[in-house]
Amino acid sequence: IKLIILVFLKDSTIYLVSDWLSITQHHNTGPSSFGSLIGFSSSHSVISVLPSFFINIILYLFFNRLHIKPWLTSRAISLSIAGNTCFAIDKLLFGYTNDYIHLQQFAYFDLKDIYLLLSTCIIIQIQIYIANKIIKMGEKRLFFVIRQEIIKIKNKLCKRCIVEKEEKN
Repeated sequence: IKLIILVFLKDSTIYLVSDWLSITQHHNTGPSSFGSLIGFSSSHSVISVLPSFFINIILYLFFNRLHIKPWLTSRAISLSIAGNTCFAIDKLLFGYTNDYIHLQQFAYFDLKDIYLLLSTCIIIQIQIYIANKIIKMGEKRLFFVIRQEIIKIKNKLCKRCIVEKEEKN
């Protein structure tokens, strides 16, 4: 979609809904939202995406380890990674992001922004699900479940160590 916008809509606008919603090319030279929060300038914008990738990995591992809606978690993480990847590619290739959807009196955005928004909404939904689960089962039960998962991981690691020692001997 971006390639079509770059080639065919260089200096023109397509109005979809009167002057309220349009498709037009807009160069966004600012840092990513996460980058601006931690103080990166526009020149460091690609680097500012890295913490988001690490946060996605941590969320994915945490939610999947607790078996909390894995199908929903994978979709949220996929959307977030797709949005961050698009951001990084735009910044590396052009030095800015190409936003092409314009809501009059509001903002310019594109598909990557929609991906990131959906991802955030899904993660919030998962957190609400976890909060309700804590209320229903009680904090002690949830901490017991987390503790059991940690013990399982520890036992797997110990078994690997024992097997490796036996193989060496």
